[in-house]
Amino acid sequence: MFCKKCGKEIKEGVRFCPYCGAESGVSNEMKATESRGSKKEKTHKKSIRKKIWAVAVLTGILLLCGGGALAMYKAGVASEKKERQAQEAEEKKEARKKKASAKKEEEEKVSNETKEKDETYPQIITLDADVQNEITDFLSLLCKLDAGGNGKNFSEGVVVNEEFAYSFLIWSIWFEIPFVDGESAKLGQMGWEIPEETVREYLENSIGTGAFNEEHVEISDGMVVLEGVTPTSAYGNDTPQIMQVKKISEDEIEVYGEVHYTPEMQDAQPYSAVFDVTLIENSQSMWGGYTLQSVNTWTEKSTNQDKAEGQKNPLAFRVSASSTLQEEGYDHSTAALLDRNPATCWIEGVDGVGIGEYLLFDSEEKQSVRGIAVLPGYLSSEDIYTKNGIPLELEIKAGDRIWTKRLESYVPNLSAPMDSMIYIDFGQSISVDSCIVTIKDSRSGTKYDDICIAEMFLYGE
Repeated sequence: MFCKKCGKEIKEGVRFCPYCGAESGVSNEMKATESRGSKKEKTHKKSIRKKIWAVAVLTGILLLCGGGALAMYKAGVASEKKERQAQEAEEKKEARKKKASAKKEEEEKVSNETKEKDETYPQIITLDADVQNEITDFLSLLCKLDAGGNGKNFSEGVVVNEEFAYSFLIWSIWFEIPFVDGESAKLGQMGWEIPEETVREYLENSIGTGAFNEEHVEISDGMVVLEGVTPTSAYGNDTPQIMQVKKISEDEIEVYGEVHYTPEMQDAQPYSAVFDVTLIENSQSMWGGYTLQSVNTWTEKSTNQDKAEGQKNPLAFRVSASSTLQEEGYDHSTAALLDRNPATCWIEGVDGVGIGEYLLFDSEEKQSVRGIAVLPGYLSSEDIYTKNGIPLELEIKAGDRIWTKRLESYVPNLSAPMDSMIYIDFGQSISVDSCIVTIKDSRSGTKYDDICIAEMFLYGE
């Protein structure tokens, strides 16, 4: 290297020239170099810091993104789980609904089948005891109408009209029926005074009509005033007996029964009547929830047990039986029922006392039948009669009508058995080509369970 002032060659790195003493400039270069180096180092460090920050920022971003992604992933997993749980819950709910729906359909099916079975009409039913008592009270009032005046008012048929309604009202008042706000009508100076609305509602809900004969009635200011008449009757009546109740439609029933009348005036004779009335459901009625629809029959009961043979003639019906006792040397077939010989009889042929066994009367064409004659027992002698059984209750089905007859009071006249024939009158003639008589109750004899019937035939007018 050479001195910049004197030009002489000097050693490298010498700061001052040994010849002239001038600065060689090495220090400045070193400073510049150091400065440049320091600057370069600073720039390098700064670059490194920038890179570190960039990496840090990028790492932060990545961390944030990763955390967000993780959160999003977790959120997605949670959402998917929630959706899956909701779907499973919905599926379970739908399954329960389907199961409940299937169960309901099955119950409805069973209910409908039961309902269809129950709604097969006509069918014999048993009334609730309270309902039957209230209907019996109603029938007793009808008995009083039948027995009013000279009696047997229903023997020629019954029309439920204004006159019938007036009579029903009078007898209701006289026998203190509690239809006036739950109390019986009170007799005042002018007669019985009852609100017109009450009278018409009572009649409408009892016999199906609110109209009544106003000949002996005054209606003023909404009040019905009836004369204080005293009903008279040739007969009193015992409590009517309901023998059978048959449901003939969804809201109608037929009630069959009989009643015994006792004389209350001279020259009147006791008698019994059989009746058949139709009632219809009415929630407003005080008579067991039923209102009178019609009086079908109300006729004097036949008492032909003491009448001579030949009073009733058999109609030409064939007779067959559900069973017949086979006994060597004897004929217990149904032929005995029509031979007019009390010493022969049909005997059922099953174990026990014959309940459920039946006799079938049939004909190729319809005939007009008024009733059926029955002579129970094996009447060849008192000993034979006592040893064998007899029916106590018969169910008679002819066409769409059913009667039930109890025979508990039957005592045959063994000296003249045919005079003991029981005639079960149908109340009117009916046209039928078949009739089934079923043993519903019976009693065995002192030795045998066999149930015996000596005579049985259908008869006309």
